[in-house]
Amino acid sequence: MSDELLGTGYIVPRALTIAREFRGLTRTELARRANVTRQTIVNLETGETATPTRVTVEMIAEALDVLPQLLGEEPTPPPPVEILHFRGGARVTARSSAHLLARASVYGKVTDYLAAHCSRLPPDAFAKVDPSGDIEDVAARVRRAWGVGADAPIHSAVRLLERAGAFVGSFEGGEKGVDAYSWQSSRPLILCNSDRESPTRVRFGLLHEAGHLILHRGRETGDKQTEEEANRFASAMLLPRRAFWQEFPRFGSRLNWAGMFEMKARWGASVAAIVRRAYDLAIITPGQYKTACIGLSANGWRKREPGEPDVAEKPELAPSIAAMLAKHRPLTRELGLSPKALSELVNADESALIPPQNTVVRLKSPRRPS
Repeated sequence: MSDELLGTGYIVPRALTIAREFRGLTRTELARRANVTRQTIVNLETGETATPTRVTVEMIAEALDVLPQLLGEEPTPPPPVEILHFRGGARVTARSSAHLLARASVYGKVTDYLAAHCSRLPPDAFAKVDPSGDIEDVAARVRRAWGVGADAPIHSAVRLLERAGAFVGSFEGGEKGVDAYSWQSSRPLILCNSDRESPTRVRFGLLHEAGHLILHRGRETGDKQTEEEANRFASAMLLPRRAFWQEFPRFGSRLNWAGMFEMKARWGASVAAIVRRAYDLAIITPGQYKTACIGLSANGWRKREPGEPDVAEKPELAPSIAAMLAKHRPLTRELGLSPKALSELVNADESALIPPQNTVVRLKSPRRPS
């Protein structure tokens, strides 16, 4: 049957661009996957072609792991790049930035849907925190308000943030220089890099992002000052001052590596973070701190230290809500994502997101705006 007999479809240019960047593809790569020309993709994204054939729409949707109707709907706008908080050690490339922004757009759409269909979400406790004053005091107030206690280890950073009203997700793809990023939407949203080799670094990154969301509301971040402030907040959350003073292993002028690894096991913080915390609290001298940094590098512990947990913490809130909703409604069809794409986005088991076979839903055909 010819394309003409199958009729025409409709693609919103910005929806196609966001879907493509969400998958981390260039126009050439998408064209190759969809078995169309690059010029076809260019024309659709620029609006030069307004009515592609329905077969073309379906091939492009399949290549992107989305449903055709997603490409015919106005997308959720990505957050302004100036309010995104990136944690990492290198400048974000233009391609990485586009991918992360597109992922934020799709993740925002999904979490808005999940929040709208779940009546028992924790309230946003981030907004209730007074960010004024010394960062140590802010972190202490957060610990008390969020039920951690003054001197207890945080057993799960993900669970702590989710109970405080945030949606936590992850992303893959080896985005260089990006450990995590966050932004304030209808509620706090945090995405962390699951490709990182150090689960303790992931924990620190999550609390670093919480620091941005609490300390830097509405402010552009990424400069040295805001990064240091978020780092100090994460350190104070993971390693509260009074307990740290009591437990840090002192061994004269020499560094007690064995004692610091014991602290790591108890507190879930990297030895690198423990060393830095000891320096910030003036427990060790600048010379000892320099020696410790040299030791970390010489032993190859910058990327992954001994004593790391087997796996990083996983999001719990979004996948549990998604799995619950998928039992009663055609979740993937309503969101316009394949089960595979949705499972990757919310970290849920793909089999739990398969639409119920006995659910019949009438989907509106995408219509061109009048």
